[in-house]
Parts: sequence; structure tokens; C-alpha cells
Amino acid sequence: MAHISIRGARTNNLQAIDVDIPRNRLVVIVGVSGSGKSSLVFDTIAAEAGHQVNETFPPFARNRLPQWTRPDVDAIGGLSPVVVIDQRRIGGNARSTVGTITDAWTYLRLLFSRLSDPHVGESNAFSFNDAAGMCSTCAGLGELEHGHTAVIVEHHLDVIRRADWVVDLGPGPGRRGGRVLYEGPVAGLNTGPTAQALHAPE
Repeated sequence: MAHISIRGARTNNLQAIDVDIPRNRLVVIVGVSGSGKSSLVFDTIAAEAGHQVNETFPPFARNRLPQWTRPDVDAIGGLSPVVVIDQRRIGGNARSTVGTITDAWTYLRLLFSRLSDPHVGESNAFSFNDAAGMCSTCAGLGELEHGHTAVIVEHHLDVIRRADWVVDLGPGPGRRGGRVLYEGPVAGLNTGPTAQALHAPE
């Protein structure tokens, strides 16, 4: 399937919205505060993907996994397993990463210890804490390889400008929001608060 298809999403303040999110792209969900961005990403997409993953395990293992409730939605298709990273710290340590939290770090260390070149440069050459360690191709924003989809809630205009696809929710917060104002390439986003901010003179 070429996209993640969501039909009739009513989670929290979403107003029975239909959204098609392209796969293998950087997709940014934007909108005013309270417009339903987190409801779409975390409470609908991530919740359903987590529920689907849990269903693949036997009941004994399922009881030890995080419990995902099914979102209020008519249909969702095209989902893959997800790694959810929200705005809260994901561990007791501020230096926790996706690799350490998911236990993938242990396997990655083993893999690179067997396959890597023993000396590839100073350690700060690969640090996000050092400007020189930032990826020069994408200015540290990340570049997706084929087969990866990233759906993020974002307010930073430079990240929004670099997105492959944008879903703008609104027009307001709460009951006045929860509707899709626009979905498509960033260049086509011409109305609403996000468009005004993107096209404002700097």
C-alpha cells in the first residue's frame, strides 16, 4: 500500500476526518494548539499500530506489553510497526535515546563492533551536541531512506518547509478544530495560520 489510509477518525476532538498519509516520506502534522495533531498521531495512528503489533504476540507475552486501546475510527490501513517518541522524556536519564529505550542499542553495538572500521574519526564528529557532527546533507534534520515513514507533530518552520507532505488541522482548538484544512505537498499550503507563518517575510 502506498499510503496510510485513515477513514472516519473521531478520537478526542477529531471530526470524523479522512486522511491519506504517503509512505516513505517525511510527513508533518501542523495546526493551532488543540486542533487535534496529537489525537491524530498518538491517539489514532500510534494506538492502532501498537494494538496491531500486540495482537501478533501470544496472550502470555501480550499481558506484559503496553496496552493500546483501539482508537475511535472507521478504518485504518497500511500501518507498519511504529516507534513512538513524544515530547516527554522517554526515560529517567536525559540522555536516553530510542536505541536505549527499545533495547536496540545492545544489538546495534554488537553489529557495529563486528562490522565497523576500528577508527572512523573523533567522537565529536558524530555528536548532535557539536555543529560539526551534524549531517551536512540535511543540516541535522534527518534524511529518510527508502522504506521509512516519519509522521511528526511539528511547529518549527524550517522542519515544515523541508517536509515531503503536510497535514494541516484546524481551524481552531477543541470543538472548533479537528478538521483537515489541507493535505498535500508543502508548496500547496496557501491558507490558514501555518501558511501565513511559512510565507511571512523573514
